[in-house]
Amino acid sequence: MQKPRCSSSDGREFGKVLIATITLGKWGETNGVEYTYNCLLPYFRKKGLPADVLTYGPKDQCEQDGDLTVITHRPRVPISVDSSLKSDLFLALSRVARDLANRKYWVAHVASPDVLGVWALKAAHRSNCPVVNVYHTAVDKYALIRSRKAAGAVLGRICGATTQGAMRWFYNQSDLVLAPSKHVKDELSSYLQPEVGILSRGIDMDTFSPAFRDRKEGGQPCALYVGRVAPEKGLDLLVDIFSNQSRCKLTVVGKGSYLEEMKAKLPQATYTGQLSSEALSRAFANADFFVFPSKTDTFGNVVVQAMSSGLPAIVTDAMAPKEHVNNGVNGLIVSSDEEFALAVDLLSSDASLRNRMGSAAREAVKEKSWERVFDSLVDHYERAARLKAKRH
Repeated sequence: MQKPRCSSSDGREFGKVLIATITLGKWGETNGVEYTYNCLLPYFRKKGLPADVLTYGPKDQCEQDGDLTVITHRPRVPISVDSSLKSDLFLALSRVARDLANRKYWVAHVASPDVLGVWALKAAHRSNCPVVNVYHTAVDKYALIRSRKAAGAVLGRICGATTQGAMRWFYNQSDLVLAPSKHVKDELSSYLQPEVGILSRGIDMDTFSPAFRDRKEGGQPCALYVGRVAPEKGLDLLVDIFSNQSRCKLTVVGKGSYLEEMKAKLPQATYTGQLSSEALSRAFANADFFVFPSKTDTFGNVVVQAMSSGLPAIVTDAMAPKEHVNNGVNGLIVSSDEEFALAVDLLSSDASLRNRMGSAAREAVKEKSWERVFDSLVDHYERAARLKAKRH
């Protein structure tokens, strides 16, 4: 294993890290993974930590900033992963992949259970360095929902089971797997061989703040959804609820494969498309409460962003978003479609409750700083190195 070659600003010895992520916003996409890694890279720069980052984008590009190198690869044989994401079926044959595979790394940080991720696993094994595999997305659940919607329940179950088998193989190649939440950690620990830890997510409370609110008070309250407009987000439920909801209006921020269908089914909602920077901050701050019907999210960055913006959130009791909400204090956790509709009615009709919960929501996320999260990531790198050494 390569010895650490530098010292970070906090005095710890640190070697060069290989980071492989399918998304870094190079296509103009926004999602939870992109958001996380665009927060991680400034941390690496600030701490003076060396890394090679390989990602995809519309053109080949190499950006150097001190010991941090971001390499963007244009897929030569593209395969669509999502409406705004592509992978390269023959990535391993590219010159950049061959070059990086011949380098020595201290740790491989893998964030993509796809062709890029498989290449990174092989590069790590060639470098004889530990693998930290960061679990971001419940791809098997997405596969089940999307294939069921497209081809029926039987094919959906087959596709979901096949995808879970492939993911099990992929994550079992790791020395350490990092889950974004306790719920996901417990689930992964039940069927994966490597140790599973937690790498949470952070929030920039200056970016997501009630200070961006510029909407005039009065009128109908506004419910907000932000995220991919895709089948796995459970947006059919919002269509059902807001088709018959006269007390409040719904704003949908985002894009995705379900957007046109949702517009046709719920034309009375406001659709902004994808927003970023101050426009996104204002969209959060100008709403009155947040609705998030997803049952597949492994963390729910947008829920934390909404809470930081002073919004109470309505979430389901499935997966991880419920971990951010103290039911009845800073939001509502529901266990059925009927309860979700009742929660919307409750927050729509009670401004004082919304305001009280919104203040509590912002208070609840104060300790979720990105720096604290990424300090723990460095600890995980060192843990993975010890686990690998212990096995050999």
